[in-house]
Amino acid sequence: MRGTGKILVVDDEAFLRDLLMDLCVMKGFYVDSAKDGAEGLKYVEDVRYDLVIVDYKMPVMNGMEFVRRVREKGHPLPIIGVSALEVGEEFMNAGATSFLQKPFHLEEIEEKIWEIIGFGGFED
Repeated sequence: MRGTGKILVVDDEAFLRDLLMDLCVMKGFYVDSAKDGAEGLKYVEDVRYDLVIVDYKMPVMNGMEFVRRVREKGHPLPIIGVSALEVGEEFMNAGATSFLQKPFHLEEIEEKIWEIIGFGGFED
C-alpha cells in the first residue's frame, strides 16, 4: 500500500529531516519540511496536513513551543514529537499525539505514522 496524506517534517538537523522526508515520499506521501518551529508554524497556518513530525531542540522555536502554538490556534492535527532528550511526557502535556525517543529505527516512525494517519500505510 502507498500513503495518500500530507506530512510536515520540522527538524533543524538537515540529515534527519531529509531522511524522514525521503522515507515518506518513497511511501507515497506528500511532504513539506521546515528547519525550525517558527517556519513550521507558518506552514501549518497555510496548508492542511495529516501529520506533523517535530523535533524538540531547534533554534528560533523549539518543538514543544511549536506544539503549544498549534494547539492554541485550534489545529487538531496529529503531531509526533521526537527528541534525544527525555521530554516525552512534556511533549504529550503540550498536546502532541505521540512521542519517539531518538535514536529510533525507521520502522518505528513508519509504525507511528501508520497508527496515526490510519490510511495508505507503509506496507509495500
